[in-house]
Amino acid sequence: MGREKTKSGIKGRFLALPHGVLDARNFIALSAPATRLLLDIARQYCGTNNGQLICTMSALKKRGWSSNDTLIRARRDLEAMGFIQQTRLPFMPRRAAWYGITWRPLDYLPEMDIKPSEFVANAYMLTPEEIKTRHRLPVA
Repeated sequence: MGREKTKSGIKGRFLALPHGVLDARNFIALSAPATRLLLDIARQYCGTNNGQLICTMSALKKRGWSSNDTLIRARRDLEAMGFIQQTRLPFMPRRAAWYGITWRPLDYLPEMDIKPSEFVANAYMLTPEEIKTRHRLPVA
């Protein structure tokens, strides 16, 4: 006899965060705001849009973000620790930068400012020094 299957009552999309990410040395070293931002960025991923995730105050204000400085510091931490990688440069006045989460494959689009081969998969497993040498920033 198996267990009875019950419905949780919660409907809709969900965020799958592998234990390998949660157990990574770089994840454990993240600040609380960076951890929260990682969840807010990963929440945008729907299975076909990795590389088009945004991290702007206007988009994240409804998620409780109120300090642009904290948001910028948290984003820089996530990039430095290899959890996200920028895929498109921002341009004023209305084009936001795009990011991809590194534990999922990049869903490449020609509008991106990096080549698919420049996306560093599982970069969170590298040291911050290795990440600096492997990440190529998009060029305008």
